[in-house]
Amino acid sequence: MIILTSLALFGSSLAHAQRKSRVGDRGLAQREFQSVKAEFDAWKLSVLESGLLKISESREGEPLDFYTYLVSAVHEERLTEEEFSNLGQQYITAVIQAGKQGAASMTKELESLRLETLEAADGEMNAATATLDINREQINAQELMWFGILTDKLSKGKRATIERKQSALVALEQKAKSDQKLDDREREKLREDASEILEELMEALAS
Repeated sequence: MIILTSLALFGSSLAHAQRKSRVGDRGLAQREFQSVKAEFDAWKLSVLESGLLKISESREGEPLDFYTYLVSAVHEERLTEEEFSNLGQQYITAVIQAGKQGAASMTKELESLRLETLEAADGEMNAATATLDINREQINAQELMWFGILTDKLSKGKRATIERKQSALVALEQKAKSDQKLDDREREKLREDASEILEELMEALAS
């Protein structure tokens, strides 16, 4: 089986969401978690690995991998969440198309996306306001959003609800960081909101 080096961080969101899930009304049952994980892994194997294999073969085994870099850039706040969403979705779409239509036409597009990512990731992380754990949850949620959208497991209504909450979280984060500092209360509020979005996504995908 081909190892998905380009998408190595896909799937980590599932285990992370389960660890973060609270016992109670919003707690994810083990059975629900395993169900989502199985479907996620099957989709990754059947859809994404096919495209990555064809891309690798067309480049004589040389990988065209920038997804890990893309994730690192948004995690380290050198890219915004919006940039990650746009560039990442274009990447996933191109990989899927490569699996369906062949890699020749997609290789050029992927290279263009790689260069666009390198150019965009020119920000610098402010250590005083960095929210690495919250960024990780936002990345996880975005990965699950792509999965839900591309497999039609996420309804338009639920997608709109999640996107509104994601936008509200980004706005809250920007406001909290506007004075170039972040206190414990602000961090905890951001962390709670990010975790709730991730849990809501998991629950929607499990239903």
